[in-house]
Amino acid sequence: MNAVHEDVRLLHALYPTLQVTISPWWAAKAARSALWYIRAYVAHGGGLAVKIAVVGIGGIGGYLGGRLANAYPAGSNHEIVFVEKSPAHLDAIKRDGLKLLAQDGDATVRPSMATDSPSALGKVDVVLLCTKGYDLLEAAKVLEKAVYP
Repeated sequence: MNAVHEDVRLLHALYPTLQVTISPWWAAKAARSALWYIRAYVAHGGGLAVKIAVVGIGGIGGYLGGRLANAYPAGSNHEIVFVEKSPAHLDAIKRDGLKLLAQDGDATVRPSMATDSPSALGKVDVVLLCTKGYDLLEAAKVLEKAVYP
């Protein structure tokens, strides 16, 4: 068992209801699940906004967060928030937005909020952990207050 799998095992032990994956295919499935959650919530009369935090705005997190922010831009009923620890990357997202390059069209998106401080998030409904494997456990620990009451 490598260190990443050990971190995932520890996450499951600490947070039994947490769904954790280390596969990009499953990450894409998680983003589709987040979209499904929003649609189902709205379809069943949900009047409150859904808040989704995307943690780690790199290759996977940038794509998934970009897609979500494009579908639900700032000012819509639902909030897509980015959590990024790199100061240079965070400043660029705040200043210029996130440029999403895709086969079906390019877009520059701006999330509802971009921050390096999970304490600024408040409560969130869904978290997509898109960090490197060695950062998973730490990311989950600092997000605990945003997810659990």
